[in-house]
Amino acid sequence: ATIRNDPLGMRQQVTFLLEGWMRVNSEAPGSEKALAQYMQLLQQHGVGKLEDQTERFFRHSTELAVEAVLKTATRPEVTEGEVPNPEASPPQNTLNYNVIDVYAKLVALLVRYMNSGGTQEQVAAQRISLLNKVLGITMRTLMAHYERNKSGANLPTTPAEGGVNVTTEPRGNWDQRPWYRLLLN
Repeated sequence: ATIRNDPLGMRQQVTFLLEGWMRVNSEAPGSEKALAQYMQLLQQHGVGKLEDQTERFFRHSTELAVEAVLKTATRPEVTEGEVPNPEASPPQNTLNYNVIDVYAKLVALLVRYMNSGGTQEQVAAQRISLLNKVLGITMRTLMAHYERNKSGANLPTTPAEGGVNVTTEPRGNWDQRPWYRLLLN
């Protein structure tokens, strides 16, 4: 979740790969051929082959998916004449979780299909290893996101870091809902 000697343009590359997955998922859902082609594209970019590339892909993908959900925040409408209850908590923004759901589907498919073969036990061990890696990356990314929000330092803002400040919540008001949804999936 921190910038760890990422090559220039890494975030843009991951954005391109995620957009490709969104297209595959919407245009050919459930297509084995489309999934195989997408997996081949990921492997061409080193995902699943090179440890660093795999880590970067999942870290940036997680950040991008959470940022996309937070960008969808909309305030609930108050009907005319409605009197707010002073004892009730303020209404929360409504979020659209489509990006998180599609990303979680990608992760599940990668854990299921991205392995180098072998015996049934070897494949199972590879799947568990990838799942552990993804969960570890997700937790580190979650903690870094929380710390940035808590301290008021928002998401990457320089072109080298590949981002724009998109945190919509005020400082110290960390929204756990996208993370919960990701882990729930």
